[in-house]
Amino acid sequence: MNAVQSVQDRGGEGSIIVNIVEAPSLKLDDVNRIDRFVIYDDGVGFTDENMDSFNTAYSEYKFTKGGKGVGRFLWLKAFDKVEIDSVFESEGEGRLRRKFVFDTTYDPDQVEAEPAGDAKVATTIELSGFQEPYRSELTLDLEHIALRMCEHFILLLMQPRAPQIELRSGRQRLSLNAFFEEGFSQNATRSTFSIKDQDFTVHGFRLTLPRTARHRLIYCADERAVLSENLDDLVPNLSGRLADGSGNTFVYLAVVTGGFLNEHVNARAAAPRRGWRRLAVRARLLGWT
Repeated sequence: MNAVQSVQDRGGEGSIIVNIVEAPSLKLDDVNRIDRFVIYDDGVGFTDENMDSFNTAYSEYKFTKGGKGVGRFLWLKAFDKVEIDSVFESEGEGRLRRKFVFDTTYDPDQVEAEPAGDAKVATTIELSGFQEPYRSELTLDLEHIALRMCEHFILLLMQPRAPQIELRSGRQRLSLNAFFEEGFSQNATRSTFSIKDQDFTVHGFRLTLPRTARHRLIYCADERAVLSENLDDLVPNLSGRLADGSGNTFVYLAVVTGGFLNEHVNARAAAPRRGWRRLAVRARLLGWT
């Protein structure tokens, strides 16, 4: 999301590359595992404003975009360190570069901006030292990772000017935008409803992708998924894939959005407040789930 927002701040038309590096020594039962992630974007980079926000705990700099100011701390929950190399435009100074390591010993006073010459404006972030239990549980499967990313950033990918996002691993290439268009957008529907003068929108998707197995309901805020529930736990006899009129099988995904949801996300922990649960209960009583 940081890469997406950086591209948006530069005009919206840019590219993001997520390179997933295999860990051969951790291959278990012929299943490929992940060593590290390298994320590249050609957005605005670590400008003075972005750097000040990065160095401020619980920064509200991106509050209107759903930012909680804690994302970089979560990096260190799953990785030993993060290496950042960013070239950006500085008014009156030309292009500058900030290159530093973010880990448990990070000192913001040691980060300096240096002249970057004619280097391209872009940022590379490498998350390495993948920690347990995440490292052993996550497989290197581009389609599975793409599916989870589509679900998490579904509202972003629905936008006509979404940045181009590509997943890479070795010689493998997967366009997240094309994956979303083929697996999500082709059979999408949209409807609205109200609860106590609060307006909500439900985006419905028939997912024909073979890897999807359960019907789900996702509540979104600020263009990303926050709370997810399995529909077969809520609707009797809704188990297994469904079939359309042509005999094609699919799994149903409902995505709920609304101003109420944007306003009732915990600003510090990115967790849904109790109002979300009340909405879910109320929704079930109304029968629209």
